Amino acid sequence: MTENRSLEERRLWIKERKLEEQRLQREQRLQLEEQRLQRQLKDRRWQLEERKWQERKEFEERKWREELELKKNEQKYRESTAVKVKTWGDALRNVICRMPNESIEVVSWFVSVEKLFDRLKVPEELQAVLVRPYLSERAKLLMSKCDPAHTATYQAIKKFLLQELHLSSSVYLDKFNSLARDKDETFGQF
Repeated sequence: MTENRSLEERRLWIKERKLEEQRLQREQRLQLEEQRLQRQLKDRRWQLEERKWQERKEFEERKWREELELKKNEQKYRESTAVKVKTWGDALRNVICRMPNESIEVVSWFVSVEKLFDRLKVPEELQAVLVRPYLSERAKLLMSKCDPAHTATYQAIKKFLLQELHLSSSVYLDKFNSLARDKDETFGQF
């Protein structure tokens, strides 16, 4: 009986051992499965982070391109002739006076306008357009009869008007000889 018992204990021990080994194998498989799941989870997190980073990068690039395009369009708008004329016209509105009707005073008006253009650094390509609203009615009438190609620049307008107004030395002499002091004018002003 002891032999049977020993055999029985041995079988039981072997069975327990096998059960223990199976349990250990299951635990190892579970650990391996858990590690695999952890790696997968880590990989997924990394992929999500990578995707978020990529999307953020693409968004920033798109935003940068849009801002650059907006700046280019704004720059083109500011550099357009219409905007320049509007800007310079507004700047000159309160500092430039209308051309006098007296033909003798036109030369001094042109001199003051040129000084003003120099002081404000008005671009030459805009000077002709900017001076037109300030011309006298007679000057505007003379300009309407002139070929537009000859009055494209400020210097051409000035030359044309001075020729048409017949400002010669004899005109200046006549004006000097006929000049009289106004009642409200002082001798210093005269």
